[in-house]
Amino acid sequence: MITSKECDTSKFMVDGEPCAVIHDACAIMWVWLPDLFEGRKLRVDVETGSGICFGSTVVDLFGRSGREPNVFVCEQINDFDKFWNTLFDSIERRAALE
Repeated sequence: MITSKECDTSKFMVDGEPCAVIHDACAIMWVWLPDLFEGRKLRVDVETGSGICFGSTVVDLFGRSGREPNVFVCEQINDFDKFWNTLFDSIERRAALE
């Protein structure tokens, strides 16, 4: 599991090149253009008990908990060019309002 303290560009590679983590942009783009993504419903919980795992997000990838899936988890972007073009176009249009 990768924790937020470990999330930096040196940890993530695409085709041997470092890349940025863009979870927030992906969440917004999924609401706007869900067809850009592939994913599946999985059981996701946040550990709220005491101890070293407090606050950890736990994803049941294999359905071993027997609990009902409760979150759609995006696993892949289908069209990177459309994703980036839409994202940057939106940023440029917003900046033009200033």
